[in-house]
Order: sequence, then structure tokens, then C-alpha cells
Amino acid sequence: MGMTVNSVYMLADAAFVGRWAGTMALAGLTITFPIVMCALGLSQLAGVGAASIVSRCLGAGDQRKAERAAGTSVTLSLILGVAFGALGSLFLHPVLRGFGAMDDVLPYAADYMRIVFPGSVLFIATLSAMNVVRAEGAIRRAVIATLISCLLNLGLDPLLIGPFGMGIKGAAYAWLIGQVAGAIYMTHFCLSKASILHVRLGDLKPDRECLAEALHIGSSSFTRVAAGSLGFIVLNHSIAAYGDEAHLAIMGIANRLVTFALLPIIGLSHGLQPILGFNFGAGDMRRVRAALRVATTAGSAMSASGCVLMIVFAPVLVSLFSSDPEVQAVGPSILRTLVTMFWLVGFQTVAVCLFQSLGKAVPALVLSLFRQVFALVPLMLLLPLWLGLRGVWLSYPAADAIAATLTVGLLFREIRQLGRPVITARPDAGPWTGSDAPA
Repeated sequence: MGMTVNSVYMLADAAFVGRWAGTMALAGLTITFPIVMCALGLSQLAGVGAASIVSRCLGAGDQRKAERAAGTSVTLSLILGVAFGALGSLFLHPVLRGFGAMDDVLPYAADYMRIVFPGSVLFIATLSAMNVVRAEGAIRRAVIATLISCLLNLGLDPLLIGPFGMGIKGAAYAWLIGQVAGAIYMTHFCLSKASILHVRLGDLKPDRECLAEALHIGSSSFTRVAAGSLGFIVLNHSIAAYGDEAHLAIMGIANRLVTFALLPIIGLSHGLQPILGFNFGAGDMRRVRAALRVATTAGSAMSASGCVLMIVFAPVLVSLFSSDPEVQAVGPSILRTLVTMFWLVGFQTVAVCLFQSLGKAVPALVLSLFRQVFALVPLMLLLPLWLGLRGVWLSYPAADAIAATLTVGLLFREIRQLGRPVITARPDAGPWTGSDAPA
């Protein structure tokens, strides 16, 4: 639910900027996307590992260590947020140049990030806190915080960008106000009696053991997000070398559409993970294979449906984001090229979930990084040398195809290694509740 709200906000935000602030502003927003992704990665570095410690300690009855881990996460997220915001604000133009901003696009990207960089401390701290809150079982509270932030942002966007005439600055201020509201809600909950965790002032001093473990666990999530940002940086520079601002705006539109199509598959993998982990731990390989088969079919159907919809309705989708004649003329063909192999993404996402569920971090990390780093980046650097700008677009389906080939090999090898079921589950076995629940 939270990811769906975020994705709708991302689409609407880009549409408001493209329609009311213009193509150059939309191109500037595209430049800022990997920077915001870096902030997201830092929030996971601080929050994912701490959330793992909190959930395990609460399960073991160690309330105090859970609270120390939560306090360590708060301090770490604030330090990372302040450092990220300060360095970004201090070296604003060099950072934007490094992320691929062209001369004409730079002022728009700078206007946006002058507001976002200082507010990133709230963004990083709030997202990190959401991980910990979910770990204590208050999932609804994290969803409410997401809804407050995104819906307020979504409501303010059309007002500040259009009637108030603030352009891309209006989008940034709407984002900032949404972050403030989300942070206030999360702070209120964490300090209230409704929270299981009661972090004391002394818990804010980082616990060395908790800090080391949190960074170790969270580094995997951070690496995946950082790898995605690296891909966007190379992409922005490739477009700057072979294309223009309209092509950069088109890429921003495509990124948001692909992200929107990918979210249901990610939600599927989140639901699959506990089923795989429980049955693998119980030795019921029959259920592991059955769940994997159902999820692979469903994920492939989702990615295939998204692929077809984006190809068939490409002109309509592009026109929602921009009225620029150049964007509307070339945007649909570029979008269709980019998503040609998107139908392969579904089973790849499920495969990564399988390895994570079985505790096999190395193949999970390899599959997560392979497309973005080992396949996509070299292709974006090499193909344009022979094909020009078309080589930039073709690198995406080529990377999808190469990554799918590796995934098939690792996935089938793992399925063969699962072997025969160790126990036989009852034919009528249902959810694990009541007396059937695992200890």
C-alpha cells in the first residue's frame, strides 16, 4: 500500500512538473532522481539492519537491546542525513554536474535540490524510523506516515507549481512539507505509549555492537540502491553526450512508468518471502517449490501485462506528462524500446526473493547488482559508440535479456538442489495461526 501511494505520487509529481513547469524542469527533475535514490539508500543503511536487530531481540524477549538498537538507528540516520544535506548543499553545482546535468538543465535541478538537500535529514530519519516501527509490529503506523507525507505532497503540488507560479520550486516545497508532516507523525508515535519501544536519552548514544551489526546487515540494501544510482548517473551522461534535454525528460517519464509497473511485483515478493523462509526452515520443500511456482507465474504475468500496456498505450502515457511536441513525437518509440524486455523482470524479482529467503546472500546480491552494474553500465558506455543515442535506449532491453539468462541458470540450479520434501504437509494446511503457528 505504501509503495503504491509513493508510485502514484511519483507519477503525478512528474506530470505536474512536465505539464506546468515545462520540459526543462522535467529534465531537471530527472537529474535529481538518482540523488534522492542515494538518500533512500542511506535510510536503508541506517534502518534495515537496526530493524532486523529489533525484531529478533523482541522475539527473544531482550527489550533493552531492542531499544538500544532503535536509539542507535535514530542517531545514525540523523548523522547520515545531516552529512548528506550539508555536503550536497555546499557542493550543489559540482554534484549536479557529476550526476549529468546539462547547462540548460542545471538551474532547474539546482532550484529543486536547494530545498531538497536541507530537508533530506527528515527524509532519511523518517524512512529509517519506519523500518524500526515495522519491526516492532506497528505496520499500520508506517503506512499512515507514508500516506500523510505523500498525500499532502500530492495535494500541494498542483497548487504550488501552477496557481502559485513557483514551478519546480513548488514541487520541492510540497515534498519538504510532506516530509515535515511525516516526521512529526513518526516522532509522536515513537514517543507515545502506543509504541512497544521506549527509547531513553542514553539509548541515543550509538551502541558499538548494534552499530556494527546494523551497518553489516543494511549494507546489502544500500549497495543495491547505490548501484541503481550509478546506472542513472551513467545514463544521464550518455544522454548529455548523444541527446538533448527532451531526451532527458523522456527518460524521466520512462523511469517513473517502469517503477510503477514494478511495484506490484515487489509487493508479491514481500508476500512470498515469509512463506519460503518458513517452509524451508520446516523442511517442507514441496511447499517451497509450490510457492515458488505460483509466484513465478504471477510475477511473470504482472511484468508481461505491464510491458504490453506500456507498449500499446505509449503515446497516451507520454502525453500525460508533457505537452512538448518533441517529447510527444519521439517519446513513445523510446519508451517502447526501453520496455521491450520488461516481461522478463517478474521472474527475476522472484528469484532474488528466493535466495534472500533461503539465507543465500551472495547469489541474491549478485542478481540484484548484475543488471544495474555488470550489464547495464558497460552496455550504456559501449553501444552508443556504434549506434549513437539509439544505443543508449537499446542497452536497457539488452541488459534485461543478459540478466534473465544468468537468473535462469542460478534459479534452476537452486531448484534442483532443493531436493525432495523432508516432511509432508497436510493437504488442507492453511495459514500458520493458532496451535499451528511456529514457535
